[in-house]
Amino acid sequence: MRLTVLIDNYSDNDKFIMEHGLSYYIDTGKSKILFDTGQSDAFVHNALKLGIDISAVDYQVLSHGHSDHTGGLGDFLRNNSQAEIILKQETLNPKYSNNNYIGIPHEFQIPDNRVIKVGESYRIDPFTDVIGTILITYPDDTHYDHFYVKSHDAIVPDTFQDELFLSIKGDDGMAVITGCSHNGISNIIYTAQKKANKPVRNLIGGLHLKDSDRKSVIKIADYLNTTSVEKIITGHCTGMENYILLKNRCKAQVSYGFAGNSYPF
Repeated sequence: MRLTVLIDNYSDNDKFIMEHGLSYYIDTGKSKILFDTGQSDAFVHNALKLGIDISAVDYQVLSHGHSDHTGGLGDFLRNNSQAEIILKQETLNPKYSNNNYIGIPHEFQIPDNRVIKVGESYRIDPFTDVIGTILITYPDDTHYDHFYVKSHDAIVPDTFQDELFLSIKGDDGMAVITGCSHNGISNIIYTAQKKANKPVRNLIGGLHLKDSDRKSVIKIADYLNTTSVEKIITGHCTGMENYILLKNRCKAQVSYGFAGNSYPF
């Protein structure tokens, strides 16, 4: 199994485009998955440079409805005519940061015949589950501030009912792949382990700590030190300063997932 970072806020190689966003290409050996698209067609350009054929992707998974994760969806649809699009119904609701629209761009339509709307979970292949219900066991570890959603014709605080993540199982544990962890990485890990009855060994994705104070990040690091997580590849909304804090405090091996980098797991 291998994950390639197509888009992140940063790259350590100037031949790859970077932007505020996230997109991962995952090959499980059974399925080819694009997890989020970043905010533009940049993921297509980076995939081409890496020899990744976007037209051969089997599943497009959207972690939540923000434009830095869904903005390239129209470009994906133009480059791929067969992949199923996996999302939660709530992903389609208009999203706002204060008064600014930050949802899926209005200019394209997702074909209904290609959409799979996830409830509690959906199995992609024998290794890979999409988890659509996150159990909020640690309410202090949520990241909802300044985010709003239009629901039933009202603008209300967003509690990210649209957020989902991937659980990819191996022989002695699993990898969790998340987009922004608005519902909190501690809640995501708890949910993954409860549903699969396996320990999380690898954690990949954004942790939404960029605006968190040092005390909050240390609390997350200390939580991670109580888990079975051995390897963390993070980026995007984690923030570079807080990535360094995690790297210095966590017992797990912590790396930054720069655009263009590829990792076995």
